[in-house]
Amino acid sequence: MLPDFVRIQYPGAEQIVLAVNERNTAARQLYLRAGFQDNGLRRSGSKGPQMILQYKLAPKPAVPSA
Repeated sequence: MLPDFVRIQYPGAEQIVLAVNERNTAARQLYLRAGFQDNGLRRSGSKGPQMILQYKLAPKPAVPSA
């Protein structure tokens, strides 16, 4: 549901980006199954290393002019 919400509310958005704690295996697996990609980006967080996951949004199809 999130990709559809983002497409409607933020029509110019090209991707959704989130951070998940590397130790949170259940959340990491859930996001990956939902279509987020791990491109190897990492950041240091107050609770430990964070994985930066990305979900590429497909471009909105052009509406043909009449």
